[in-house]
Parts: sequence; C-alpha cells; structure tokens
Amino acid sequence: MSTFINVLRNNYFRMLEKKNYFIIMLVVTVITIMLAVYFTAKLEVKGNVALVSTSQNLKFTSSKYIKISLLDKVPPKSQLIMNKYDAVVIDEGNGKFSIQSIKNKDFSQKILEAVTGNGKLSFRNETKRGAGSNIIGYLIMFIFLQGMMYMTLYSEDKENRAFKRIGTSPVSLTAYLISHCVFDFILSIIPTFTVLVVCKELFKINIGFGYPQYLFLLGILTLISTAFALFMSSIFDKSDNYLMMGQMIAILTTILAGSFYSFENNNSIMKAIINILPQKSYLNLVRGLEQGKTMVNFMPELAYLTVLTVMLFSAGTIICRRKLKHGSC
Repeated sequence: MSTFINVLRNNYFRMLEKKNYFIIMLVVTVITIMLAVYFTAKLEVKGNVALVSTSQNLKFTSSKYIKISLLDKVPPKSQLIMNKYDAVVIDEGNGKFSIQSIKNKDFSQKILEAVTGNGKLSFRNETKRGAGSNIIGYLIMFIFLQGMMYMTLYSEDKENRAFKRIGTSPVSLTAYLISHCVFDFILSIIPTFTVLVVCKELFKINIGFGYPQYLFLLGILTLISTAFALFMSSIFDKSDNYLMMGQMIAILTTILAGSFYSFENNNSIMKAIINILPQKSYLNLVRGLEQGKTMVNFMPELAYLTVLTVMLFSAGTIICRRKLKHGSC
C-alpha cells in the first residue's frame, strides 16, 4: 500500500513540475471534447454523394437524408476515405450508373437507388447514430491519446534509469505498475466525465446516455486505453518512440473501427481485421445499449474486451520484468 501511495504522490508532484505542459494538453482536450459533444449532439446525419455526369437532362434532388454534389470528373478515392463523400455515383450514359463507396453493399445500393430516382434513402434504421454513440465515437480517440500521454511518466522512469533502481529495491514491481495504471485511469476518466456533466447540466446538451451508463462505458474504454498504454510503453525504451508508435496505432485503429463513420467494404480480409479491433467490439456494445438492448446481448463483446485488457496488462508486466532482469531498462 505504501508503494501505491508513494507512486501516486510522486506522479502528482511530477505533474506539477510540468504543469504548463499538462494544463495546455488538458485545456485543449476539454475544449475539443466539448466541441465534439456539442456538434455530434446537434448534427443531423446526411449522406454526402458526388454525382459524376456531363448530361444536361439528368434530374436529381437533395433531400433531408442525402446531399448531392454534381461533378464533371470522378474525385480521388482519398476523398471517400477522408469521408468527404459517402459515395460517388457515376453516370455511364444510357440510363446506366455505377457507384464507388467504402461502405457496405446495402448502403451503396440504397444510395444508388435514391440518386437515380428508383428509391428513397433514409438513415433512420441503418446508419444514423444517436447522440450517445456519436459522442462516445469521438471520445474513443481522446481517451486513447490521454492514456498514452499520462503513461509517459512511467516511460520516463525507464528512460532515465529510475525504473532500474526501483526494480532492484524492495519495492513491489507489480504495485509500482498498478500505481501508474491507476494514476493514468483517474486522469483520463475524471476530466472526460466532468466535461460531459458540464455539457448536460450547464449547456443543456443532449448527451444520449445517463450518467451511470457513461461511467460504465467510459470505465471500460479507459481500462482498455490504460492497458494499451502500459503495453506500448513497456515495449519501447524511449518516450518519443513510444508516443509516436502508440498514437499512430491508436488513431489508425480507431478510424478503421468506425468511431467517426462506418468504414466497411466487401473485402473479407479488411472485414476480418476490423472485427478484431477492440474499438469495433466496444462500438457494437455502445450502439446496442443505445438501441435499448441489455448487457446479456453483448456478453461476447464484453468477454473479448475483458480478456484483451487482461492480456495487455499481463504482457506489459512480463515485458517489464524481463527487461529488468536482463538490465535493458
């Protein structure tokens, strides 16, 4: 217990020494989260479609659920990946059309039918997410990045060889690592939850879920991000290398998992990769709860997230012990 308290106290004073750095990071994070909460709670989902045609007789109309932009040439696929367009419909002449999209086949077919006048598009049941899912989707990125940032205190201990002195002392290595994880968890979840409370109570913004649900969902997410941060910081000996690689992986996997928009196509390999991402299982859980389903329906997702979190914690601890034993940290 003394080790646990001493590490928390030490991390607190180290934060005070870097207060300008951490305050700036916290302020930027808070402002960004507030903006994300505000806009995602107010935003009405609409499909952005590029219609490529040179015909002067082609008739099309935008609607509540779809906004059509007429282009004279096919835009680069990077604009689909960056979510500027949900789909690109190409007029091939003689009443024939083709479509390009990184989203699923059913969505692409509905877009094509809506643009060509053979059907109506609605996001009510398929792609529209509620305020809670949108907010959580944005928060995933921030929680992961915060987890990486606060774990740098542990990474710095390894880099300046303080970790080696700690590991060879009577101090429990497990207690030392748990203390860093608890510190990381607290600093990640409390500011985020506080911002949500302020947005709801002060600015009267609909945040979707209730406070108990948010605490539960943020708790799961923060545990995953903390375990990931410990694992990555255990692999790399340099703080800069750890942050660069960890943040790159966190950002890429979060985007692929569909935190900001659905990233799906008919490639079976890509689907398999996306489905094993923890953010994907987490988002499935969040969307299911938003639709009124119970936790019983998501026991596989909860089991997967729990097992993965334990594995990351365990792997990080094992790597630390081995590096300490071989004198590499």
